[in-house]
Amino acid sequence: MNKEIVVYYGSIVLASLFAGLAQKFAKKENKKIIKLNRCLWIISFLLLLLPIGFRTCGVGVDDNNYKLMFDNTIKNGVIKQFLNTGLEPGYLLFNYFISLFTRNFQVIIFLTTFIPLVLYYKALEYEKDHINLFLGVFLFGTLLYLYFCGIIRLFIASSIIAFGLRYIIEKKTKKYIICIFIATLFHYSAFFLLFLTILSLNKKSQNRSKRWLVPVITIILPIVLYIIFSFVLPNLGRRYLNYQIGQGKISIWDFDKLPILLMCLILYNSIKKLNNNIYLYNLLCGISIVISIYTIWFPIGRIEWYCNFSICIILPSIIRAMKEIKKAEGNLILLPFIIMYAVIYSYRITFIQASRESMLNYSNFLLK
Repeated sequence: MNKEIVVYYGSIVLASLFAGLAQKFAKKENKKIIKLNRCLWIISFLLLLLPIGFRTCGVGVDDNNYKLMFDNTIKNGVIKQFLNTGLEPGYLLFNYFISLFTRNFQVIIFLTTFIPLVLYYKALEYEKDHINLFLGVFLFGTLLYLYFCGIIRLFIASSIIAFGLRYIIEKKTKKYIICIFIATLFHYSAFFLLFLTILSLNKKSQNRSKRWLVPVITIILPIVLYIIFSFVLPNLGRRYLNYQIGQGKISIWDFDKLPILLMCLILYNSIKKLNNNIYLYNLLCGISIVISIYTIWFPIGRIEWYCNFSICIILPSIIRAMKEIKKAEGNLILLPFIIMYAVIYSYRITFIQASRESMLNYSNFLLK
């Protein structure tokens, strides 16, 4: 086994164990978790941060391209770089701001790992009373975190969206829209999640949306995508000219989240008693499946990653619900399958693809 695999999965397993301990030794009141054990939760966070946040430039799949963006932003300035490339202005401004203090790209790597990781941990912590945090952190680490290594802008944008989902649940529409706006400044694809605003308006609109949102998106999405890819993207600069319609291929992995959704629907009532927010993550999972299918015709795979955080909530909610309804023995069968699924999926998308071979040449600049 490669030492790199041990480093990545070892840090995830340890982080998951400490997350589970942080939940077990949390401050509780009437069986409700008031506050996680802060020390153990921070240790869990640091265990994920250290290998990825302190990686040397080139380990992440797109690190070298991002270093070039950083150097060019320093050389050309934000406005000229934006006009030349069409890159998201928020990310260019972030690069320029950091360059005022240092021109060491390792600082960019650290900050663009640290900040999104904080936001994702906040998103998981928000559901601390509804999910099994050991499994939540494990799924986040395997299914999302490893994939995002070196995909900096998408990691930042998706973490802002994951954090902002609480504002849909709390019906704070303006705050959710602000999150969408900020995320779009780092990756234009984040704007797609604006449609979820309808869920935050009121109880009536939420109940209606639960029933028709996925079917409507299934029908309308290809029309919208055709307009975007035919008339909008060609005008956003040279970097978007490679986004062509009809280049994808269907795969069994396009339906990999369908069993998760079906499992959640079967146990929906039991989960809802424990987690009233499950409707939102259920919708996101359904939308993720729809997007996966449409990647056959449109290169929209990046949008799927905004929805994939739902898996990190749904499956841990199922495990927690099984325990609460006195069917914990079912977890002895279910949990190993979930862990096996996560490891196989993450290994396939992280280490098998030729474009990600750099991750198997791991080095840490702290150890140099």
